[in-house]
Amino acid sequence: MITQYKNIATEFTETVFRFGPKQSLLGILSEPVGVGAQERPTVVLFNAGIVHRVGPFRMNVDIARQLSRCGFRCLRMDLSGLGDSGIRSGKLSSKERALLDAKDAFDGLEELGAEKFVVLGLCSGAFNAFQSACTDPRVVGLVSIDGIAFPTDGFRRREVTRKMNYRFVRNAIKRRLVGCDDVAVNEGEALAENEFFSVEENPERCQSQFHELKDRGVKMNFIYTGGFEDFNGESQFEEMFGAVPNDQVQLKYFAESEHTFPIAEHRRVLVDWICEWASLMWQ
Repeated sequence: MITQYKNIATEFTETVFRFGPKQSLLGILSEPVGVGAQERPTVVLFNAGIVHRVGPFRMNVDIARQLSRCGFRCLRMDLSGLGDSGIRSGKLSSKERALLDAKDAFDGLEELGAEKFVVLGLCSGAFNAFQSACTDPRVVGLVSIDGIAFPTDGFRRREVTRKMNYRFVRNAIKRRLVGCDDVAVNEGEALAENEFFSVEENPERCQSQFHELKDRGVKMNFIYTGGFEDFNGESQFEEMFGAVPNDQVQLKYFAESEHTFPIAEHRRVLVDWICEWASLMWQ
């Protein structure tokens, strides 16, 4: 289904964007030069765990800049209390804070002419993106990277085989060794293990929310990696949601990639996939 995308803007600008209560929240806004970005939804990228807005291994920077070359305005934001964003007052859960932060970002971007949004995130960022899509009708697209996943009977059967796999055993050993030569992989795995991932593991609720988004016409791109221990095969998607990928709902499984994409070539393939998908969905 996906065809090679084209860069329609050779240049883009990047500016600091402040929004939220007393302009205390901050992000970097990337905008294509010479292209009517208002014709496409604005992409909002969430933090992955406690990593600030650049994302693990600058993943969010790569995605935002390439999407801008494809004609999309992008905001890679810091949630309240992360990166350069101030702390939001009040006794709120991490989910409640993230939803308010997202709403403030959408409201601020509306002042620039944005009307519709695509939300994107990795791990906890994917969960926050999913929840903001469920609660805000202005969201028309979702990119979820190693996000919502819960065990199924098929998952449990495959997990027996997976734990006997050489790669699984190798990575388990590496996580326990000090001074391993493969610094990039160790760093990526450390980030994954230390992420603050507040997820409601309620399969029925997740299924209901997924179908609400589907009925609303939200275009969704679910991406999973072989380094994500909660997902172990493409068939798990249908097992979880009772739906097969189609023109509206895309699924991509990067079986050889680590959770935080520490390898540059894997990140490049990820960025290309996201840009191809977005360019096709909003030509």
